[in-house]
Amino acid sequence: MIVFTHDLIFLNDIAEASQEAERPCAASHIRRSVAKIGMVNYDLPWEGMKITERVDALEKKARSLSQFRMHNDEQAYKRQAKHFYDDLRAAWERGLEEVAFAHVVMRHRDYIRGRDLLRVSALTAQDCQTWTDNFGKCSDYAAAHDESRGRNRAMPEPDEILRDVEMLSGWVRDLRNRQNTAQIRSFPSASTAAAGQ
Repeated sequence: MIVFTHDLIFLNDIAEASQEAERPCAASHIRRSVAKIGMVNYDLPWEGMKITERVDALEKKARSLSQFRMHNDEQAYKRQAKHFYDDLRAAWERGLEEVAFAHVVMRHRDYIRGRDLLRVSALTAQDCQTWTDNFGKCSDYAAAHDESRGRNRAMPEPDEILRDVEMLSGWVRDLRNRQNTAQIRSFPSASTAAAGQ
């Protein structure tokens, strides 16, 4: 079955339904430029990417910032880095919804998925502090804010930017590991339960 849609919420519903039915599902997007129509990308646009895809895209972008830094002036680098922190901040937001809240509650969805509520219990005070600290750092550097002329602070260097992405990656990985452990302990498989009887 092939579905064409502009509706990312509908696309998300299709992806979730295919996962529940244990059916493969692949998503691509078609884009256009001024001169060309019908360019196929075998991934989703930023808005439709899941957190792992966003982390991967951010890691690649952070590595390319290293080259950009070497070949451009301070102001050009600052603009690029600010936009990077816009995307990183959005990725932390997506991580909160997708990982910390385990898709239980999602923006623009008209139902609550209670079956994953237990996964939320894996969230610790340290997870919350890590999220808050890193989201705050992104907000400090993001292009969304008009910076005071008197402040004019330097942007982090590319190696620090890459470490900021790795912080998000580690946060997602560690939290998901603990969520999976909590899920397994609470809902043992039928064969495990039978063996214990």
